[in-house]
Amino acid sequence: MEKSDPAKSTALPAMASCCWVRMVYSRGSVDLPCCLQVVRVHSSCVECGDGCAEVIEAGVRKRRSAESETQRRAGTRVASPSPSSQTVSYRAATMKAVVVPSKGQTELKDVPTPEPAAGQVVVKTLAIALNPTDWKHRDFLAPPGSWLGCDFSGTVDKVGDGVDNLKQGDRVAGFVHGGQWEGEGSFAEYVKAEANLVWRVPDSLSDEQAAAAGGVGPWTAIQALYMRLGLATPSSPSKEGEPVLIWGGSTSVGLYALQFLKAGGYTPVSVSSKKSYDLVKKFGAAATFDYNDPEVSAKIAKEFPSLQYGLDCISEGKTTVSIVKAIKGAKGTGRVITLLLNKDSEIKDVAGDNIKVEMTLAYTTLGVEFDWPGMTFPAMPEHKSRMEDWCAKGLPQVFESGAVKPNPIHSMSGGLENITEGLEYVKAGKNRGVKVTYKV
Repeated sequence: MEKSDPAKSTALPAMASCCWVRMVYSRGSVDLPCCLQVVRVHSSCVECGDGCAEVIEAGVRKRRSAESETQRRAGTRVASPSPSSQTVSYRAATMKAVVVPSKGQTELKDVPTPEPAAGQVVVKTLAIALNPTDWKHRDFLAPPGSWLGCDFSGTVDKVGDGVDNLKQGDRVAGFVHGGQWEGEGSFAEYVKAEANLVWRVPDSLSDEQAAAAGGVGPWTAIQALYMRLGLATPSSPSKEGEPVLIWGGSTSVGLYALQFLKAGGYTPVSVSSKKSYDLVKKFGAAATFDYNDPEVSAKIAKEFPSLQYGLDCISEGKTTVSIVKAIKGAKGTGRVITLLLNKDSEIKDVAGDNIKVEMTLAYTTLGVEFDWPGMTFPAMPEHKSRMEDWCAKGLPQVFESGAVKPNPIHSMSGGLENITEGLEYVKAGKNRGVKVTYKV
């Protein structure tokens, strides 16, 4: 960071002589002693560490007090700073972020604070939410040095060139592909994201609720239901009331899928444990079935003979083949979307040529090709474009109207320093029916 010459400012208070920082304004930046024009300070001075934050605040108070006394004696009114012209975005050169140093490990490190490229925003993180994909990336997929975390909510801190849909201070939520690259992850004090792939958060949602609604859960449901299955959206609902089967209705994706389906005019059919029946009904399930019942597929087919669509939110063991059997016993033709690559050979044998099974992966809506061991996932521009529309209109509308509600949250304490506890909580399956969140 560039510094101005302290020798040019010998008249400044001695307590601030060490605190030269760059003040960033809407029309540019200037290097100033921090006691002069700080309007809003987010963290300690990059030069002096934690102690300097107190010096900065003391310097501001001292200067304002002196100004007030001078203007009082002169009989003039003390003017408040104009937010539009004097708002300062002060950020240290480094921030805290959760990094994967090696497989299975996490570390809270000082890393460079991100700067937005054209079309991007940097968000000051206020809350984060955890997903199973976070611990799976940590344990199996994340290259050393990559930043962890997907879901976030916060306020826009800085906008890149060409961004006209957001401004500093806007409350937003979204998700990034954490655990894939260095420099991208939501478990951090600041997150860089595409401006068109974050959405404005309504006042009715808290920061933690917004993080729970921010990304992986609703985005996966949206991609599966509308981009893969081609179902009617809440803004143009179906009038047929067709049944759609959600296996794993009490999962994060499942709870969102049930609500989207109900808002879209469908009959959501949920498979879960019996103890989750009340939860899935609260979130839109019209019918519930017990996954432990050995006759569950036959019972679903009998009650819903027109069934032709299914979403497997578990995608492990025999879950996918159970959905295929339900559809085969009902209409006989249809489509099933899975969230993981299920290699069960029985799926193909039961599905035959009449039932199509395909996987969906929300990361592909971000518009960037990426690799996992043995697999390359190409960018999907069409899905990204449709998700941009959802971020601009669809997501704010369904959450503001109450048609879709965030997952119930389980707030954990300790912030970024305590992420490992949350990851292990999710890995152990203790998050059933809730979304684990942290305040940052």
